[in-house]
Amino acid sequence: MFNEVMLQAIFGLGITILIIFAVAFIFKRFFAPLTMNKFKSKKIKVLEATMLDPRHRLFLVEWEGKEYMFLLGGQQPLQVDAKLSSQKKAE
Repeated sequence: MFNEVMLQAIFGLGITILIIFAVAFIFKRFFAPLTMNKFKSKKIKVLEATMLDPRHRLFLVEWEGKEYMFLLGGQQPLQVDAKLSSQKKAE
């Protein structure tokens, strides 16, 4: 009696885990590319990253034609500098 109940519980748990993995696979396969396009439309590029010490990094980021410099690693991110991009494309 006890072995039969335990076997049913393990079988039910296995089926539940299998369903969860199947749903995750389907979501990743079909719906994730649709949501990732929203993030790709943003024009953010990390131009350079420099490690200052073991805790702090300095990042140069370009966003919508402007360059920003951020210092990360403290209690909160700090914007050091913002300027217009000097590398304009001649078209």
